[in-house]
Amino acid sequence: YGAVGIAMLGGVPTMTALLIAAPIAGASSGMTGQYETQISKAYFASETTAHAYALLSVVSAIAFGVGGIAAGLTLTHIAPAWGLVIDAVLTAVLAITVTTTAPPVEPTIPRRPDRPFHNVWQALATNRRLRWTTVLGASSAFFLAPVLTLVVPLAEDLQHKPAGAGAGLLLSAFAIGGLMTPSLVKAAVRRVSSLIAGEVTGALAGATLVVLGAVSLVPDFEVDLIAWVGIGVAFGAFWSATKALVHGAAAEAGAPEDAVTNLAAMLTVAMFTAPVGSLLCSIAIGSLSAESAVLAAGACAVTWNLVSIRRLRRVADDPAPVPA
Repeated sequence: YGAVGIAMLGGVPTMTALLIAAPIAGASSGMTGQYETQISKAYFASETTAHAYALLSVVSAIAFGVGGIAAGLTLTHIAPAWGLVIDAVLTAVLAITVTTTAPPVEPTIPRRPDRPFHNVWQALATNRRLRWTTVLGASSAFFLAPVLTLVVPLAEDLQHKPAGAGAGLLLSAFAIGGLMTPSLVKAAVRRVSSLIAGEVTGALAGATLVVLGAVSLVPDFEVDLIAWVGIGVAFGAFWSATKALVHGAAAEAGAPEDAVTNLAAMLTVAMFTAPVGSLLCSIAIGSLSAESAVLAAGACAVTWNLVSIRRLRRVADDPAPVPA
């Protein structure tokens, strides 16, 4: 991100710089997604992966809210490229902190893979619970994640001017909802497994998108804006809880030393589906409207998760891993 920002400040066309850096950023994001769950579990000394990720979501939500407000206020006065440079500096500070500070609990040493790609697909082929967890992660990335990645055009099309301030408002609302993640995760797993709980929170996140799309049709902008904040908080809570439960279910779908491999399998599939969802959502925004895109994404998420819950009840009660 720092290199992209510097290149853009140096006069390189924005799209060219982003396209060159996208593969590197994607690979880095994929690696981070696999290890951050296990690292968080060690640093928070949590008993379960879902709880550790929920605590991580609280910290992220605070930073997300501060960053959203700061971006909304500053990007109207400075070049967007500076935002990428600032992101790179903050990431470097995080990397230095992690490498120089030992966690209170040593993380589980992952099984050394002899053939990494083969092991990932083998895990999916032989572990039914992991397959269902992967389906949940992929569907969440497809239906729900585009709302976060396309928040600026959504804010613009939903008639918030300036778009940067509207996007910052929505991001801050999402972040406030993320603060509720530990409580939601704790309550959700009391009676059902992380897998089924993730389907329930995913359906609730989809329902909030349906409400957001419907309320955005109200002509009274002030009422619309107030509703944005409330619905954004609800979506942030359910979305963050879904992510925590998905990561927890994937990491705990097998032996502890296989957690990284199982997370890699789930995230690999989810990261391939997320761009497709974002592309279809952007097409819907351009050809129809943001309201239609949000309504459709939310309705599909609700339907998908509700249909899956009944079948998942049988899978979640089986011991892991479950032979194909």
